[in-house]
Amino acid sequence: MTTVRADLAAAGFTDLGFETLPERSRTGSAREAAIATCQGGVLRSHIESHAPDRLEEITEAVAAALADKFGTGPIDAPMQAILFTAARPTALQC
Repeated sequence: MTTVRADLAAAGFTDLGFETLPERSRTGSAREAAIATCQGGVLRSHIESHAPDRLEEITEAVAAALADKFGTGPIDAPMQAILFTAARPTALQC
C-alpha cells in the first residue's frame, strides 16, 4: 500500500485513501481454483514470460497444493481487495 500511495502522490493525486474489503473466494474444486489463479490473470502472463511451455504443469502443481490444503471438494476461502481512492489533479492552465 505504501508504494501505491507514493506513486499516486508522485503523480499529483491528493486526498489519498484506501479501504480493505474482505471477500470470499468460492470454487468447485482445487483444480478450478488453480485454473483461475494460473490461467486467468496476471500470473498467467508471468508464467508465460518465464516458462511458456510449463503453464499446464504449474497449474497442476498449484491444484495439488490447494487440494492438500483445502481438500478435493469445493473451496470457500477468505480473500481481500484493497480499494484506493484519490482526487484527480486539476489540469494545468496555459
